[in-house]
Amino acid sequence: MFANVINWFANFLSEPGRRRWWIRLLLFFLIVFPLALFVVFQYRTFYQESTDVEISRRDAMAQLAAMLLHEKFDHLTDVGVSLAARIRFRELIAEGKWNEALLFLRGTLTDFPFFERVVLADPSGTITADIVEPSDVIGKNFAFRDWYQGVSKEWKPYISDIFKSAAAPYYNNVILAVPIKDENQKTLGILMLQIKTEVLVGWSKDITVGSSGFVYFIDKAGHAVGHPEHPPDAEIADFSNKPYVKSAMRGEIGAEVLFDPVDGKEEIVAYRPIRHYNWGVIVEQPANIAFLARDRGLNRIIFVSSFIFLLLFLSAYLILRIIAAINNYRQREKIFLDSIGDGVAAIDREWNITLFNKAAARISGWSQEEVLGKPFRNFIKFLRERDRTENIVFIEEAILFGKPRQMEDKTVLIAKDGREIPAGDSAAPIFDQNGKVSGAIIIFRDMTRERESQHLRSDFAYASHQLRTPVTQALYTLELALGEKELPIIKESMEIAYRAVKNVGRLVEQVLEVSNIDQHTVIPKFETVKLFEICDEILKLAEETAKRQNVVLTASPISGALGIITDRKILRKALLQILENAIYYSRSGGEVRFNVRLQENNVLFEIVDSGIGIPEIQQALVFVKFFRGSNIPPEVIGAGLGLYLAREYVNLLKGNIWFKSEENKGTVFSIFIPNQ
Repeated sequence: MFANVINWFANFLSEPGRRRWWIRLLLFFLIVFPLALFVVFQYRTFYQESTDVEISRRDAMAQLAAMLLHEKFDHLTDVGVSLAARIRFRELIAEGKWNEALLFLRGTLTDFPFFERVVLADPSGTITADIVEPSDVIGKNFAFRDWYQGVSKEWKPYISDIFKSAAAPYYNNVILAVPIKDENQKTLGILMLQIKTEVLVGWSKDITVGSSGFVYFIDKAGHAVGHPEHPPDAEIADFSNKPYVKSAMRGEIGAEVLFDPVDGKEEIVAYRPIRHYNWGVIVEQPANIAFLARDRGLNRIIFVSSFIFLLLFLSAYLILRIIAAINNYRQREKIFLDSIGDGVAAIDREWNITLFNKAAARISGWSQEEVLGKPFRNFIKFLRERDRTENIVFIEEAILFGKPRQMEDKTVLIAKDGREIPAGDSAAPIFDQNGKVSGAIIIFRDMTRERESQHLRSDFAYASHQLRTPVTQALYTLELALGEKELPIIKESMEIAYRAVKNVGRLVEQVLEVSNIDQHTVIPKFETVKLFEICDEILKLAEETAKRQNVVLTASPISGALGIITDRKILRKALLQILENAIYYSRSGGEVRFNVRLQENNVLFEIVDSGIGIPEIQQALVFVKFFRGSNIPPEVIGAGLGLYLAREYVNLLKGNIWFKSEENKGTVFSIFIPNQ
């Protein structure tokens, strides 16, 4: 019975005059497209959201570690300043009794165990007393050391870079150098409190990153402390060449996934500077561990999708059996290939072309007769846009590895006539009856419309950003009006909000017009147009704007009998864009002149203003979409679409537009419209 149903359906599709190709396409679309779209969307959404969450968590850990270290350094500084400010201690220093002054601080190491050593020095950097006995640094000058250069720069407390002790035992240390000053703020000496880096390592372990993750600190020279591969008693680790360390040393904040060439693995790195101390905090964790939960979720999506696609393949198999019953002739393969909208070419192991469908001929410009049996690379050239080199790696890998490979993004196909066509798709291996690769199928398509669609989305995003200013202004003034009781102030606020909303409407209308032009949906309808009528209409529309801007609008007299064959609506839009621009960018009290002259059977419009003008260096960009001059006052709201629209409208009327401008003196726009 099931076979009878299949035969009936096959006969239904194959009967003369009752072929239903659209049914096949619709079935395929209904099965494949929604499922593929859903799977890709779910995969990308889950991947991006999970990645962002994990990176944000490491950034938060870096922020917490930075706050911790800043708090610890503040505490150290407070202790050091308190010790250096003791009255009796300062008196002994002033009298030159350095050893007695040091004995006065004999309890410091007990009270503050994080200090490992106390040393005194005179203002020149010469060591005068050391709590360690015997000491081999007394009498030596250390003005070349970082701690002295830091504290003596402004005679303020300073935490030094990491250094190795000058005397045994040779530990890695950090010094808190505090100036000792008398009551008149004269520097008497320097109190140095030495801290082992083991203390900083202990602080770094207070932040738990997760499995295989860790926190370490860097000084302003890029030396690291707390890194598990560099213990505190080893040689000082220099990380100054690492990019993220450089970023932290420059005071930058960030969190990103980086590739470690030493381990050959990716890792999440978050970094933060320690303000006022010129130190930094680094948080690291292997990416495979940090993204473990994300990867498990992605695997689940792939597993479920694979199961669904398996069902889809079974359905596709059934459809192929039905189509095979409709037509048993080999010619069906050629019809099928020629019906594909994408270009399809097949090559053998020697790269000679064995198949070339109609779409491939249409896209490339080469006919089947010209290319069949000849070397593929002599006719089909794929180039990378970035470096203009040939891109055939995806074909070579499909043949070499026996697996499909995707074409790189931003690849162009050089057509027969030399045109560069944005191209994309893939290559797949062809296997013989023994399972060996005997060639490849290359699929390519013209991606011009897709590129245009991407540009449209980008334009829409930029225009949406430009809408924020008038919308925010309207909301702000409406909020003020709601809170006011004085009628004049309410009225003024409402007027401002009204103008802001009108600006929103104007920007939205311009965006829609740009969209229509870019999609080639604006088609001129030529008819006889009276110049007097269209100019009068334009002047009346611009009059309100001129009054609001306090600009005088004048026009040359026009005979009521003059006419031209053109598109009335498009011409009005083009002239109004130029005229309103002239008014908006004119100074208060300025003048805008609208002149019309005949040139044989054609018309030349001139719009002259005495406004801010256009900087000479930017005049080449005037008609570029979204361009706005650098000298435009901030109160003039716009998206930089007016002149772009005007030029496109003039082009539709087969006219020409040009201008002359001088900054701070004014601009003259000329629009030439031919009589159709």
